[in-house]
Amino acid sequence: MNNNNPKVIPRNHLVEDALSAAENGEMSLFNELLDVLSDPYADLNYPEKYTEASDARFESQYKTFCGT
Repeated sequence: MNNNNPKVIPRNHLVEDALSAAENGEMSLFNELLDVLSDPYADLNYPEKYTEASDARFESQYKTFCGT
């Protein structure tokens, strides 16, 4: 199971944070997220925010739409 499931996935709040910062000219969060997601199956020492379970408080308020 460890070989077939990624260690990290792009959590909505992390993507939003990276995009918001990038819109303001700050690319470090975007580049860090891109780096982490470039090999999501690797067993590397990712920062904890990329490997911890989703925050139910945030996810329950977040809505996505097909095609966006």
